[in-house]
Amino acid sequence: MKVFCLRIGEKYGIEYENYINSKLADHYEVVWIRKEADSRFPLQWTKMSIMSQDITEPVVVIDIDILLINDYLKLFDYPIKNNQFININS
Repeated sequence: MKVFCLRIGEKYGIEYENYINSKLADHYEVVWIRKEADSRFPLQWTKMSIMSQDITEPVVVIDIDILLINDYLKLFDYPIKNNQFININS
């Protein structure tokens, strides 16, 4: 499973990447996007461009400022079907 995270612009520093990598990199492939992919999707909205990539495995897109606490790895075991989109309430 690939976990996509974005750090575009100057709002968040490298410590946010380090935090997410420390929580997830041992379990999943964490893919960092640091540049806008398309001018139609500025800054954090670049995450929408991930949905149009040719990826056949499950994809997770998380916000850079998320706190992963308690049994957070259970989130990644949620049974999702092909072409299904889900989100969690914060």
